[in-house]
Amino acid sequence: MKTSIMYALKFAMLCVCVASCAHYSEKGCRILNVDKKESDIQYLKLEDYSKIELEFSKSSIVGSVSAVFAYGDKWLIQTTRRLLCFERDGNYLSDIGRYGRGPGEHLDIQSVYVVGDTIAILSSSRKIDMYVNSGNSFRFIESKELPANISRPVALLYADTEFPDYVYAQNLYNGTPGVTTPVLTLYDKAWNVVDTSLAVLPSGGWRISSPFTSSGDAVYHSTLASDTIHMIKDGRITPRFSFDWGESAFPQEARGSYSRILPYIIENPKEFRILHVRSYISEDGGFIFSLLHAAGKSILLRYDLRADKPELYAFKHADGTPAVIQYIFSSSQNIVNVVVSPPDSKEDANPSIYTVTLN
Repeated sequence: MKTSIMYALKFAMLCVCVASCAHYSEKGCRILNVDKKESDIQYLKLEDYSKIELEFSKSSIVGSVSAVFAYGDKWLIQTTRRLLCFERDGNYLSDIGRYGRGPGEHLDIQSVYVVGDTIAILSSSRKIDMYVNSGNSFRFIESKELPANISRPVALLYADTEFPDYVYAQNLYNGTPGVTTPVLTLYDKAWNVVDTSLAVLPSGGWRISSPFTSSGDAVYHSTLASDTIHMIKDGRITPRFSFDWGESAFPQEARGSYSRILPYIIENPKEFRILHVRSYISEDGGFIFSLLHAAGKSILLRYDLRADKPELYAFKHADGTPAVIQYIFSSSQNIVNVVVSPPDSKEDANPSIYTVTLN
């Protein structure tokens, strides 16, 4: 009994210590110090981890992965034009990718979200098409138009059975000079605006969408080239975490948007400057996993929020060549799923999903 009490007291003291050591901005956003150099990267061999190779055929070419969803006993792989369905062992089943029979009548998929058994696909035509999986194929249910009061172009929509009162939206730059576009908008089920983010898209914005993720009683969102992770909770959008890359940050004149960062990367390809691609919070809320790029490398960041400790990882194929990470998703404390492009030496192949356990 005394031992358990002492353990509880020590754990409580540790939590207080960690909380007191954490740094926050004036607006309550927690600053995450990731002042790491290229020499701090830990290299891991992909061959040491379990692998699911997505079947490659004329019908199942994946290319670039936009998002991955666990759907029952299947994987849903989102690309810009198709949503492909694979069995958990990687065997291809079917896809959603056409809205007609004429040439070029392909969906331009903006985003996909899954609520229960229903798959919702937002296309550039401002329609939300609803499907369910029926055996080895998809069955169309209905199509809904985005309401006319949503004047901003939408890059991504998200809904969750855990938060039934809201619809979450990542916006596209509206292109109007002098008018700012918030990165995020929170709607109620009647499509009334509940809140918008203070963060706005830079002129020109970007088309790349970054999926929402949920952890505990909140939803989180990060955006390409932004160092801030937003939290949506109790009807409010607030900046929750912000990365400080220290000496590995881009110069001030190159920050703020991908359109500024990209020219700098092209001119200085070997400089170790960290580009934040996307992040999500682990299911237990204790870790942030981030996909980063620096000096031509794909890097995985695991940030321990309790210990205030960042760690950088990169992967190598069996032939020793560096691995290109396309996407990361669904993790617990030590486990993360990593979608990796095939090595250059392997033609006619799809990306593979690796389940990586970190020490």
